[in-house]
Amino acid sequence: MKNQPSGKNTTGNHGDKLPAETHVLDRYGLPGTSAEHLFDLLNIQHAMFLADILDTYSNFGERDPEPFMKYPVPMLTDYIERSHRHYVSKRLPEIEQSLSILLENNHYTHPSLHIICNFFQHYKHELNEHFRMEEKVLLPYANMLYNAFHNRGGLLVSMVHFNRYSVEDFIQHHHHIDTLFRRVRTSILRYDPPVTNLSPHRILLNQMKSFEEDLNIHEMIEDQVLVPKLRSMEKRLKNLFETTDGNHFANN
Repeated sequence: MKNQPSGKNTTGNHGDKLPAETHVLDRYGLPGTSAEHLFDLLNIQHAMFLADILDTYSNFGERDPEPFMKYPVPMLTDYIERSHRHYVSKRLPEIEQSLSILLENNHYTHPSLHIICNFFQHYKHELNEHFRMEEKVLLPYANMLYNAFHNRGGLLVSMVHFNRYSVEDFIQHHHHIDTLFRRVRTSILRYDPPVTNLSPHRILLNQMKSFEEDLNIHEMIEDQVLVPKLRSMEKRLKNLFETTDGNHFANN
């Protein structure tokens, strides 16, 4: 069994006011739960998954997708969907509030801040659209592939979906979202605040840094764990279908 995390490292060391445990466990309705108690509250596999997520936060510079390859696709898609809700309900509103404070302190007259806000609103819109696309197409597709792979009676259904969508379609749009985030981050870094905005600007930078770390871990789970799993299942299911011509699965 994997050693339980000490819980002593937090993203607070990276500038965020909340520890990594809070950001992660809020997604599972477990606020205030210590990492050590995960194994008392959850089944062993789910507790180990969250422990690995927390370890990744604690060792952010050494992100390794390999520990997550052992977890089933439904557990990964559940984490991704919970993360989406966390970002929309908490992360993005906090950043938006900080931008509003910066604008208010400048009496809504600073042109650079208006540009930053426009960049952020565009990014927020595109990110929400990206989440909706994932939840409407990618995540159901991932779960369908998983079920087809482990219950071969669903192979014929999966082959219909192969002709309409593949995991490669998702990857192209993902890079676009990353570019938009970098654009927002760069504009905030270039903003030279007056004395009245030094503290709010620092808070905003901390929020952006923490959010970026969270997004990077989220994207690691998607791009380096889920996507390779889906590619492998797509390839193996297609090979199975071609070699059997579907007859084996139709009769079993």
